[in-house]
Amino acid sequence: MTIYICIYIIFIIKLKGGKNEIINNNITENNMENSKTNEEKYKAVIEEYKTALKDTNIEEMLDVDQKYPYINAIMVIEKIRANKNNDDYNFDIEYAYYDVDKNGTDELIMLANYNDNNSEIIDIYSYDSKNNKPLKIIDDFSLGYRAHANIYNNGIIHIQGSSGADNGIIEFTKILLDGYSVDTVKYYYKYEDENTLTFYNSYNDMENKKNKLSYTSFEEIEKLNIKDSREIELKVLTKNKI
Repeated sequence: MTIYICIYIIFIIKLKGGKNEIINNNITENNMENSKTNEEKYKAVIEEYKTALKDTNIEEMLDVDQKYPYINAIMVIEKIRANKNNDDYNFDIEYAYYDVDKNGTDELIMLANYNDNNSEIIDIYSYDSKNNKPLKIIDDFSLGYRAHANIYNNGIIHIQGSSGADNGIIEFTKILLDGYSVDTVKYYYKYEDENTLTFYNSYNDMENKKNKLSYTSFEEIEKLNIKDSREIELKVLTKNKI
């Protein structure tokens, strides 16, 4: 009986030791991750933008999303064209770091900064510490072109985009507790005429004009999702030119 008790105690000690080892390993990995600079975390994104902006063949590429998965291809091509044509209303592609969700880890904000110092967000990335890589968290290829984003101090990213002359989409995105996954609420809107605005939960509902929501203005939906939060002014961010 005494032998069995000793074996059981040894087993429990080893089991606890194993758990402590797992916990210590997780702590070590988190500490290593936190020790990385923003430049190290988001290097793949920055380098891809630099390479794409020098790619003279990018305008003709059919597989641009496969070759350059991180970039906003529309805005990169617009920048290349503006340089080529010496457009007066040109812009610089810049980046800044900002902790959107206030979890202690900065997100990467890509911006188009125009000559009048008016900036537009063209991409936002979080850092997936589990797989050690940046993630594009806004799934909108026209951001900065036909869609516009604003960040609020409650962590909400508000996007409004146009998909036609009389319709579009509004999105409210929030980063989840893991620091890189997101939850997005979408509303589709359509102008029935110049005075009537209707909202739907899906594109199909909008196309078929069914299941209309009760909202009648952008302000109602923004108040519901943004509440009393304050918009973050992009001009206060420390920007770096690509």
